[in-house]
Amino acid sequence: MSRHYERVLFTGGRSPATLALLRLFAARGARCFVAESITPNLAGASRFCQKNLRVPPPNQDPEAYIAALEKYIQAYKIELLVPTCEEVFFISRWKHQLEKQCTVFTSSIDILTHLHSKYQFIQLLKALKLSAPETVKVETKSQLEAALAEFPSYVLKPEFSRFSNFVMINQAPETCLAKISPTAEIPWVVQAFLEGPQYCSYSVARAGKLLAHSVYASTYCAGLGSTIYFESAGIPAILRIVEKIVAALDYTGQIAFDFIHAEGRYWPIECNPRATTGTLLFTVDDDLPAAFSPDYPGPVIHPSGEKNSMVTLAMYLYALPQLKSLSEFRTWWAKMGMAEDAIFHWDDLQPFIKQFQIMWKTWLLAKKHQVTLLEASTLDIEWNGHWPARSKQ
Repeated sequence: MSRHYERVLFTGGRSPATLALLRLFAARGARCFVAESITPNLAGASRFCQKNLRVPPPNQDPEAYIAALEKYIQAYKIELLVPTCEEVFFISRWKHQLEKQCTVFTSSIDILTHLHSKYQFIQLLKALKLSAPETVKVETKSQLEAALAEFPSYVLKPEFSRFSNFVMINQAPETCLAKISPTAEIPWVVQAFLEGPQYCSYSVARAGKLLAHSVYASTYCAGLGSTIYFESAGIPAILRIVEKIVAALDYTGQIAFDFIHAEGRYWPIECNPRATTGTLLFTVDDDLPAAFSPDYPGPVIHPSGEKNSMVTLAMYLYALPQLKSLSEFRTWWAKMGMAEDAIFHWDDLQPFIKQFQIMWKTWLLAKKHQVTLLEASTLDIEWNGHWPARSKQ
């Protein structure tokens, strides 16, 4: 039987994925703490959170952020640090410093950058002889114009982005050229468009060995990106792809992939080297925390629950307005009845209550910065491939 960590610090408490992890770790006896730059946040509101700790925004003051984490790790005798959202890049960048005090569950910044980049990830797939959509990186208007002419249908997106923000699909070349001005500092990629159903995977790996794995269809999303309804799908071909990638990189950490099923194959199109809401599929009985243990030998942990999961508020805000027919509404309504809300737990009500305050504050932030709700939710933690000048060594 594997040893479970007793004192765990989670970052990224704003995410439902983190709330799910915290509840699962707490159910196994861990004392759980949350470090976040926004308040309130979902995981920090949980009654299973021992302490909700405030930290500076990582992408505004990385050194102060790391210093705050070091202080909390020492003060609360943390054994395991689990980054979950895009603050993982800052934690990975300073991993060598943090891991002097506790286990830091992520890989090196070089590996994470390779995976986070929409272009470098495709090159990795090609090197591993995995299916990869043709992808071109552009840094000037002329390069963009030439690349668009090469593809009969395409997806256009920034090299570093999240939630499918700014994605343009098969828009007229003149529209793309009018809206986008790629540079060496903010490059874009042009990628061959693949038509087919989309799937997402969430996995946990240590030293190149896959230890936990879930797959779900991307049926209902917030915008073009973040999935908000979770129905487990067992697809062996996806598991084999993930196993090959984590083994090749000797990867440690949480990792997620987006796939499209086209031409009889599963094509990985993007990677998120962090937690995603695939954590919502796991139940207490699955013992997902065991996968984070240094002595867990396997086998791979899969979700066993038969009930689907969803973020109900997002289903009303994002999925409902996208429905185009009575038939689609009936399907949506039936799906709602087949799932449990990921936030609402009778024995842990505060996250459900606080989500409305969080949504209101995020809306105000989005209005202030003239961005979408999804963009506003990561303004203080997102990383786009570059470090502030004073953060470079």
